[in-house]
Amino acid sequence: MGTKKPNASGERGLWRVKQFRLVNERWYFFDGEEQRIYRPMDCVNLPAQFAAMPLDLFLATYGNLGRLYANDVDENRAWKEDTKAERDDLIEEQGLSAIWAEPVEWIEAHRAGVSWCLRAGAVLSMPSETRRESNERDQRCDEIRLALPLEMGFGNTISVSLSAGSKFDPVKRLGKTLEFALIRNLGGVRRWPEFRDGGLRTTWGAMALIDMIYSLLADALTGERLRICEHCAKPFVQTDLRQRFCPPLRVGAKSTCMNTALVRRKRATAALRAKAGTKKKGIEREAARSKHGK
Repeated sequence: MGTKKPNASGERGLWRVKQFRLVNERWYFFDGEEQRIYRPMDCVNLPAQFAAMPLDLFLATYGNLGRLYANDVDENRAWKEDTKAERDDLIEEQGLSAIWAEPVEWIEAHRAGVSWCLRAGAVLSMPSETRRESNERDQRCDEIRLALPLEMGFGNTISVSLSAGSKFDPVKRLGKTLEFALIRNLGGVRRWPEFRDGGLRTTWGAMALIDMIYSLLADALTGERLRICEHCAKPFVQTDLRQRFCPPLRVGAKSTCMNTALVRRKRATAALRAKAGTKKKGIEREAARSKHGK
């Protein structure tokens, strides 16, 4: 991620990776001026990580979400004006570093939205070949739709979530609600032609990390690569058909869910063996007693 060149497929985008600190329990301040190229195909699990990782760990790994460059959504102007006024006051108190500050409320609203979108996508991908499977999916669709956050992050603001009308069946109603959420968050992703390496190539990207997260989220939801972890039951983007657990939180690390499941399986196997051994010894003792009695 630290390279100054886009990867071979041309996907790229810039965002700032900085040291951060929490101010007044309401704002994250990002210090430093380092810029890096964002290579989305190297980080396809960014949406799942953003939703599941502890926020401090995510920010320490990937930096700020780029609200200053995020898509300017023309909604909830009152919140945007109040936030701007509060940030202006922080600039006077803290200096120009407050320009890059991002409201905790805004970050958490986006985390809630991405988390909901992942769960909705996972439910929509449930099998429905039999009547029982179809009924179960319909029930889960209604449950997830009712769990839609009242407010979600949309671009550089927070606004009321929109649910599809009741005229649709449960599956289509959830699907249309998910569609609304994604469309309102993809305005900052751009695609353009670029002449490079002797020919025209398609390049896509965004200036804000949050916009790229939603772009990757949309790709995962439409590419049939969303899976449910067999350990924690949270959705993740499958990068290998053999993958059954959440990916590692950090590059080079091992999957926490896979390790935990492995330890539990070993303990369960050891317990069964111990139980079988105890039973075998009991049978042998009984046999010995019977033989001695005879």
